Amino acid sequence: MIVRAPLPGKIVRLYLKPHEYASKGQLLLTMESMKMTLPVGSPEAGEIVYEVGEGDIVMRGEIITRIF
Repeated sequence: MIVRAPLPGKIVRLYLKPHEYASKGQLLLTMESMKMTLPVGSPEAGEIVYEVGEGDIVMRGEIITRIF
């Protein structure tokens, strides 16, 4: 499964290490957009592979992580 950025913004914090297992609903990362902090959770359980790093700027719809 692919997780895309819901809004344009900056990746503030990644909560898991690459290739760690996430359960459904677990917090994956925090974004900052329009001076708001936006948590992004896992829509399903699986192994996490981040496509972004802390401090990266992303556009809406950009792939931020993949879940296997």
